[in-house]
This record gives sequence, C-alpha cells and structure tokens, in this order.
Amino acid sequence: MDAKSCQLAGRASGHLPAFFTHCLLSLFLLIPTLTQAQLVADGQTNVLDNVATNLTGGIIVGTNGSFTLLVITDGATVTNTSGNAVIGLNSAAQSNQVTITGTGSSWSSAADFHVGDAGSFNELDILGGGNATAIYNDVGYQAAASNNVESVSDAGSLFQSTYVYVGLSSGGNNQLIVTNGGVVASSVGVIGPNPGRNNAACITGPGSIWTNSSSLAVGGYGPYSLLIITNGGKLLSNGGGLGTTGPSSSNNLAVITGAGSSWNNGGTLYVGQNSSGNELDVLNGAVLTDTAGSIGQSASSSSNVVLVSGAGSLWTNSTSLTVGYGGANNVLIVTNGGNVFSSGGVSEVGNGFGATNNLVLVTGAGSRWSSGYTYLGADIAFIAREQIRVINGGAFTSSSVLDIGVYSISNTFTVADTNSMAQCQSYRMGYSSTGNQCVVSNGATLAVVSSSQPTVIEGTFTTATVTGAGSVWTNAGDLDFGQFSNVLAITCGGKMVDANGYIENGSGKPNTVIVAGTNSLWKNLADLHVADLGAQLLITNGGTVVDGKGYLGDNAGNNKCYALISGSGSVWSNSDLYIGNNGASNQLVVADGGTVDTGNLDIGYTGSSMNNLLIVNGGSVIVAYDGATISGSMSDQRGTLTLNSGLISCVMLNVAFNASPSNQFNFNGGTLQALTIDINNGLPLIVGNGINAATLDLLGGTCGSPQGLMISSNALFTGSGSVRANVLVGNGGTIAPGTTNLGNVVINGNLTLNNGSTTLVKLNAVNTPGTSPSDTITGVTNLVYGGTLSLTNLTGKLTGGIYAFHLFSAANYSGAFSSLVPAAPPAFSALRWDTYELNVDGVLRVFPAVSTPPVISGTSFDGSNIIIGAGSGIAYDPCWLLTCTNLAAPNWSIATTNYFDVNGNTTFTNAVSTDEPARYFKLQVN
Repeated sequence: MDAKSCQLAGRASGHLPAFFTHCLLSLFLLIPTLTQAQLVADGQTNVLDNVATNLTGGIIVGTNGSFTLLVITDGATVTNTSGNAVIGLNSAAQSNQVTITGTGSSWSSAADFHVGDAGSFNELDILGGGNATAIYNDVGYQAAASNNVESVSDAGSLFQSTYVYVGLSSGGNNQLIVTNGGVVASSVGVIGPNPGRNNAACITGPGSIWTNSSSLAVGGYGPYSLLIITNGGKLLSNGGGLGTTGPSSSNNLAVITGAGSSWNNGGTLYVGQNSSGNELDVLNGAVLTDTAGSIGQSASSSSNVVLVSGAGSLWTNSTSLTVGYGGANNVLIVTNGGNVFSSGGVSEVGNGFGATNNLVLVTGAGSRWSSGYTYLGADIAFIAREQIRVINGGAFTSSSVLDIGVYSISNTFTVADTNSMAQCQSYRMGYSSTGNQCVVSNGATLAVVSSSQPTVIEGTFTTATVTGAGSVWTNAGDLDFGQFSNVLAITCGGKMVDANGYIENGSGKPNTVIVAGTNSLWKNLADLHVADLGAQLLITNGGTVVDGKGYLGDNAGNNKCYALISGSGSVWSNSDLYIGNNGASNQLVVADGGTVDTGNLDIGYTGSSMNNLLIVNGGSVIVAYDGATISGSMSDQRGTLTLNSGLISCVMLNVAFNASPSNQFNFNGGTLQALTIDINNGLPLIVGNGINAATLDLLGGTCGSPQGLMISSNALFTGSGSVRANVLVGNGGTIAPGTTNLGNVVINGNLTLNNGSTTLVKLNAVNTPGTSPSDTITGVTNLVYGGTLSLTNLTGKLTGGIYAFHLFSAANYSGAFSSLVPAAPPAFSALRWDTYELNVDGVLRVFPAVSTPPVISGTSFDGSNIIIGAGSGIAYDPCWLLTCTNLAAPNWSIATTNYFDVNGNTTFTNAVSTDEPARYFKLQVN
C-alpha cells in the first residue's frame, strides 16, 4: 500500500467504527434508488467495502464543506444512473476526496464526473485496480474550481470516459495524474479547454496510459496548460496537440521524457494550431509519433517550439511536417542526438501568407532531421525569412527535393561546422523569388545525390556560399546557376563539386561565381559553361576552378560574359578553353599572378565578334597540348589576345585569318613561349609596345608571320627554331638566340638590326684554330648589321690563339655594328675582336692585339682613280680611308671601306678630280 493509500485508510478507520460502517452500508443496500444522494456528509468519512450502491440522480461528495472522504474498496461498486458525480460541488467545498481502490471497485456515472465542480483542492484517486466510468470527466468544472486532482494509479486501474477535460471553465491548477500502470481511456481529451490557467496532466511510469480514440488538446482555450509524459508513460490520440482552439490557448507545454515514454498521435499533431508560445519537448529517449506534424498552423500561431533532445529521442511524422504553416517565429530544435523523421511526405518551413521567421535548428552530433520533399519558404510572394540551420555535427536528409524559396523571399539554409551534413536527392533554390541564401561553412557538407536532376540556383539576388576548410558541396548532377544578379561564393578553402557547371540566364543582370582563397575549389567533373548575358566567373587570391572543357560565352548573341583569374595561386584549369563559343563580347582577364592552365585555347571559336583574352600584371596562360588559337572564320568575327605583362606558354599560337575586322594578337609586354607561332591575320607580329618589357621565346619550332616580325624597344626575341618572316630589331630591342644554352635561329627572310638594337650572342671558346661553337642566326636573305653586338663566353678561355665564331649566315651582308660589348675579349693576354668576316660570311674572329698601326704603303694612278695601298694591318680587320681637301681646317670623311687580308694588306681605289687643288688621305682602324 502506498503512502496515499495508507493515509486514506487512516482517515477511514479514524472516523467510522466498523459496526457503524456496516450499518450504514446495510442502509444503502436497503434503499437502492434515490433521486439525489450524498453518500457521506460534509466533513465526514465513509468507506464502502465490498458492497454495491445503485442510485438514481447525482452523487455529491462535499457539497459545501471540506475534508469529506469517500472510499470505495474491496470490490465495492457505486452507480448513479442519472445526474452527475461530483466531488466538491460549491466553491466552499474544498479538499474533499474519493478513493476507488482494489480490483472490482468502481464508480459508474451515467452522465458527468466532476472532480471539483466549483470547489478547489478536491481529489479523485483510482488505485489498485479500481475503475470509474462517465460520459464527461471534468477535473475542475467551473471557473472557481482550482487545484483539483484526479489520479489513476496502478495496473488495472481505469477511468473510462467519452470526454476528459482538465480545467473546463477557466479553472486553474487542476491536474490529471496517470501513474504506476493506470489507464485513462477517452474519446476526446483536453487540458485547459477554456481560458483557465496552469491545468496539467501527468502520465508517468511503465504501463501508464492515457488513450484518446479521437483528439487530445493541451490548451483548448486555456493558456499555460501542461502535459508531462515520463518514466515510460504513454499517450494515445488521434489528432489534436497544443494550443488548438483559439489565440487564448497560448503558452502551453508538453514534455515527453525518458526511455519508453511516448505519445502516439494517429492524426495531425498541432503545436500552436491557433495560438502562440506553445512548446513540446521530446527528451531523453522519449518517442512522439503522428501522421503529420504542424508547428504554428495559423496566422495567429507564433513563437511555438518543438524540442527533440537526447539520444534516442524521436519524433516521427508518417507523412508531412510543417514549421510555420501560417505563423511567425515558430521553431523546431533537434539537438543532443535527437531525431525527427518526416520522410513520408512534404516538409515545409513556412507555408502560407503570414508565415515568417520560422526556424528548424538541427544541432549536435547524432541529431538528425530526415525529411521528404522539403520546402523552405512559403510558395507565395512574401518576405518569409524562414531558416533551416544544421550545425555542430547535426544532420539533415531529404529523400526527395530540397526547395529553398519558391515564390518566397529571403529564406536561408545553413549547414555549418565539422561533421554537420545535409543530403537531398535534388536541390532547387530561388525559383521566381528574391534574396534566398544557402551557406555551407566551417567544415560542413551538403550532398545532392541524384545525377538525373540538376542542382538549380536561380531567382534574383540569390546567394550560395561554401566557405571554410573542409566545407564541401557535392552535386552528382549538373549545377545550373543563373537568372538575375545571383552570387555563388566558394571561399576560404571551401569546395564545390558537380558534373557540368552552368552560369547562365543573366538577362543583363550578371550572375557571378567567386572562387577565392587558398584551397578554395570549384570542380566540374565534366564541363563549365559561363554561358549567358552578363555571366561572371571570378577566381582570386589562390582559388581554383577545374573542369573538362571551359566555355566563356556559350550561347548565340552578345553574351558579355566575363572571367577574371587574379592573384598568386589562382588557377582556372581545363582540357580545352573556348572564349566566345557561339557568342560575342566575352572577355577573360588573367592578372596579378593568376593562371589559366588548359590543353587547348580558342578565342572566338564560333563567336560573332569581340571575344578577348587579356593578360596583365604577371598573369599566366599555359596551353599544354594543342595550342592557343585566335580564330573566327567569318567576315564579322574577331578574337583578340592582349598580353601586357605576364606569360603565355603554348605549343602553338595561331592567329587565324579573317577579312575584317582582323583577329588580333596585341603583344604589348610579358613573355610569349611557343613551339609554333602562325600569324595569319594580315598584320605583323610586333613584340612589345616600346614601353613594357616583352619577350618572345621560340621553343625550337616555327614562327610564321608573313607581314614581318618586329622587336620593339625593351623587347627581346630569344630561343631557337625557324622564323618565316622578315625580322626587324628596333632601337632598344634585343635578339638573343638560345636561352641558357647555345641556340640557333633560322630566319627565312631579311634580318635588320637597327641602330640602338642589341644582339646577344653566347660563345664557347673550345677550338683554336678552327670554328668554335656559338649561338647562330642562319638562313637570312639580307642581313643588315647595326647597334651593339654583346658577346658572352660560356666555356673555355680566350688565351691568345685565333678563334673563329660563325655567328651569322646570310646571302647578303651590309652595315656594321656600332659597338661590341665587351670592347675587347676578356683574356689573360691582349686580344681583339676581328669583325672583317662578319660582312663576308658572318664569322667573328679573335686575334692577338697589335700595337703597330697600319701604314700607307704606296700610291698609283689609273686614269681618274688613285690607288692607295696599305699594310701592317691586322688580318681581316676593317680599315677606313679618310679624305679631306684642307689640312689647315680638316673635315675628314670616309672615302671608302675595306678589310685587311690574311697578310695585313689592303688597297683602296678612289676617284679624283683634276679640278681639285689638293686632296689628302689617311687611314683609320678600330
């Protein structure tokens, strides 16, 4: 016997002697039908022990008095065939009590059973297998009825009623307790049916059950109603929930806690059906099941909360779940290993007009929301601001589509923190709406697993962000990103992976993908299409984009697509890159250490006009396989490649022919490294703009430029291979065959070395006498010397013998270098350069220096010519014959030039006029 049973037994034995009780019971048996009965007088105690009492009319325990006690025990039965059963009739009737205890003990009321009709602190206890039946069971019937208690305790104990109301008419602090295996069976149950406050029901202990064949409401009209299901207790219903009837039924609380504790609701469970501030907690391994769940059902339903917390805690919706069907600020929290299942139907966070600022929060390791088709945001044009947040190791899975912002404004889906994950079959965000967001951050993952449907990011001002080391968004299918002014940002080490990527549907309002920061990656397993009007791709600060084929401007029309690769370590890598594939006015800018790494590059592939690649401030374009092509075969097509600073390295550079306007390669500065170069646009290849440093490095192949190759001031032509062009090295320009090793450049055309130019040649002084290895320029038709010949000896030593370096090979030679650097060969003994043969066969020789100057050895006349002989010169050196007519004021000029022969001799033939009074001659050598 528990403490309460002991207390009740004490009260019975203390007030009723056994013989008096026996007589009283006999009296009741002799009078079976009464229209109105009071089985025990106010303030008195009566025990019905193993007797049957059948009455007509109502039965009252405590009409106006207090501490009245009726005990029905040991199989005793009480039946009133009409009227109500009442404990505490009037407001003065307080602390009255009925106890029904023992197997077979019962009270059956043909109408209502009121525990506290108008009175307070009244109590009904059904214990040890006792039971009661009624049509209506009210714990606190009238407004004045408060703090009344109905307790059904122990296995076999039962109260069966069509309706159970806890706090019917504004009464407060009334309680229904189902404990230790007791059962309450009803059709409809309501805690706080009218505006009474703080009414409560508690179902506690294994086997304790409150079953409702229809609905159960926590807060029908009354606020602050409480339902507790704990320690293995169970509640069964078929609909209902918290705050079900009107706005006044607010701030109600239901708590299901502990392993084995459960609420099984066969219909829709509402948390805030028509009211605000309601809360349902599923804790510590408890289970809640229903057909459908709704948090914040109507426009008047705001700030309602469901909390599912603790390992094993579970809320299962066999069909749908809605958070904020029409209300605002409603919240579902899944935490500390709790789980919510709603995978059998549609889940909605914000559904109709007025639904705003609703939130689902899944947080903590093991916490999971498993959903079906999931809508975030109501499907009307409304500023919804709904949120789903999956953080701190939580998980969200959708067996169907995750749809963010369908005709709905400013909704946010967030997956954040290490081990947090979201997964859906397919994904769509921003359909016909504005300002929706998706954020994957701080090591979280988002996976879209269906390969048959694209991931779609659309709408206006839609943003998708993948940020932080370890943050990964994977799409088994394509990624379609577009419409109006949307932004996809992959930053700070975040990664996005998909099959094909599309940036499209700009309509003049650019959609932008930003990949920024070291280890930030957008990987397209197939191709990337920066396709429609205004589409933008920005790769900065070490970000990387990888794809199969890349297309910048992929649809017909004036695309105006733009891509920028900027910053050290920033890379766009693909097998093929097309700038202007069917489109026009597309531009790729590679700047500030950024790199494009591709197998094949085509500018203006089938585009209409004005497709551009601009390389500035140290940008690099590496074309590894086929080469770089500036194409455009129709008369109105043009592609432009502009290199201002940085690098282009390719197997082949081809500037294709078209009529007008021409495809263009603007080589203003930087370095071009290529095996093969074909310039067929009707324009010369000009290296450098005369201001920026520029280098053309030919990697052993062919450079063809029918309109000529011009090396501007501050520009360098180096490397090896053949040039099918006339080559002009301008003032300030440099030609340098080879690179670090000796090299040969074959020029199938003329070579003009203008004054002010520099020719850099490397020597290997290894053969004397004979020809030593050196850089060479060969195959020239007409070679015009000028500027500076700069010579560097790589190996060996020039020690005093005669060296020959065959630097040039041409059909015709003319001109002369204005200077040699160094002016004399570096050596241990005096040596000098001998340039005589440069104009004969392109050979530069080295001879020992001679201190004795050459002399005029003789003169003779041949008609009108004077023949002057000279000797004592250095073999093969040039020698100039100078002349003037007045020694007093000489104005020497070069009469003719010749070279000393192998013996140091030469002759000059010069015409003279008999009209001259005098003419004087002298020799000049280097």
